[in-house]
Amino acid sequence: MALKLALKLPQQRPLRLPRKPASAEPLRVARALQRLPELRSAFADGLLSYAQVRAITRVATPQNVAALARAAEKCSATQFWSFALQLRRTEAQKRKRSATFSGAGA
Repeated sequence: MALKLALKLPQQRPLRLPRKPASAEPLRVARALQRLPELRSAFADGLLSYAQVRAITRVATPQNVAALARAAEKCSATQFWSFALQLRRTEAQKRKRSATFSGAGA
């Protein structure tokens, strides 16, 4: 029965594989934790969840990691993820503006 139903379905597009395998994300987070010892210790102490750490590593630098970790402690992972996305967009806009201005004067 299922085979007959499957044969009646229209042809689907070829299967596309994701650009990065799912296993790449934990490796990215692990590498970031090696660079950010403050974040690594907060995670090890149980102050931050993996989801919070994952979001922090998307936007953290050695200069802002302590402030980001303190902020993440006070909200849920979902709330912090939204904040991290906004921060990422803001930083990208700043870089774009500074590149535009530095290129205009040359």
